[in-house]
Amino acid sequence: MRHLLITTFIAGPLFVAGAMAQDVIVRDQAQNEVRMDWITGSNISSPDGESVGEVKDIIVDQETGQVTAAIVGIGGFFGLGEKQIAVDW
Repeated sequence: MRHLLITTFIAGPLFVAGAMAQDVIVRDQAQNEVRMDWITGSNISSPDGESVGEVKDIIVDQETGQVTAAIVGIGGFFGLGEKQIAVDW
């Protein structure tokens, strides 16, 4: 009986939260939206076509939700000696 009570205490709020979450689930992606995993790992090239580096991460403003910069890994060889810099978005 004690085990059942603990399970109900832990799992109960999850079912309630799941029911409320259905009201805010986004089912389709808008055309102006981009997934972060489409950006991270992308190669960056200079205007001359020379490879500059790879997008490692994205910086987002917590208040506005706007992307402010991309973290780009430059230099190095097989990940050794690579330097990460922030590039304005």
